[in-house]
Amino acid sequence: MDEADAIKKVLALVVTLHRDDRQPWPPRRQVSELTGVPLAMIDEIMTHLQETGQITVWTVTVSGNVKKHDPMDGQRFIQPSDDVLATHA
Repeated sequence: MDEADAIKKVLALVVTLHRDDRQPWPPRRQVSELTGVPLAMIDEIMTHLQETGQITVWTVTVSGNVKKHDPMDGQRFIQPSDDVLATHA
């Protein structure tokens, strides 16, 4: 798979999750399974998309319950740029 095709597939997932009630970003392995992009390329593509301003990554941390031994949980959300959203209209 060439890099341009992989980027398109990852961006399509970013837009889909954003439009689907702003769903959190799944783990890397699941991203690979959903897009068909090799696991080794996921981080490289995400870094490239952030550096070029096509996406913004933000994290929400939810406190756990110490008495119930629930750990803190962090979820990542990906915000596509307005240009990316317009391209995938």
